[in-house]
Amino acid sequence: HAVASDVKVIGGCEKDRIFVRVVDNGKGFDPSAILSPSSRTGGFGLMIIRARLGLIGGNLYIDSHAGAGTSVMIALPLEIHRK
Repeated sequence: HAVASDVKVIGGCEKDRIFVRVVDNGKGFDPSAILSPSSRTGGFGLMIIRARLGLIGGNLYIDSHAGAGTSVMIALPLEIHRK
């Protein structure tokens, strides 16, 4: 969907968290429109991912702008404690 010609996947650890970041040079999108339910797409995709990450102490960060590519990062605690 991104129409990207370059994609990087970067992973690492810092203090007590694990990070996975995916960066592309694709067409980008408006994250606020994607992170809310849509009758147009019928999906809840990123909303569900963000909610499930929250249950285990994780976070989802999205930085994207039309025509400027996208950076998505998932951060998880090294030790997962289910709530």
